[in-house]
Amino acid sequence: MVLSAKVKDKWRFKVFFSNKFNIQLIPKDDGMDVDVNGKKIVVTKEEPYIHSVKVGIRDIELFSVEFNGIIYKICSEKFGIIMSTDGIGYGVSNTRYYTGKTCGLCGDSNDNGYSEFKGPNNNAFKSSNAFAYSYVIPSDKCSPPSGANENELFLK
Repeated sequence: MVLSAKVKDKWRFKVFFSNKFNIQLIPKDDGMDVDVNGKKIVVTKEEPYIHSVKVGIRDIELFSVEFNGIIYKICSEKFGIIMSTDGIGYGVSNTRYYTGKTCGLCGDSNDNGYSEFKGPNNNAFKSSNAFAYSYVIPSDKCSPPSGANENELFLK
């Protein structure tokens, strides 16, 4: 799960892998602080952070956090996600293994743009905005727009 919130003019991120790993990218004036499970870690161009577990005599990489001087990237083949940001914009994608195997707001990633906008009730939307709003969890601070014409929203 990837959560984001705008703090002033930059984005803050929380990335959760299963219920064991919480990675946070917290904007600051000269880049971002990186937290893994509440512990601040150092990530530089020369030295990425690699989180591994020991299985028998082997170390298995679960995820990494990299920084190329501009962009921070969280990548996990194990959990199937790649998330990158420069603090102003961001991108989230799945790894090749999960092509055509996902659903939800990220679509099914099958390279067929016609059916990418399937909502939580399996409705196919015409526009990306209507599609995105179908996944909003209403709260006091955020709710989808009301009064939209169903014929404008759904593909028939």
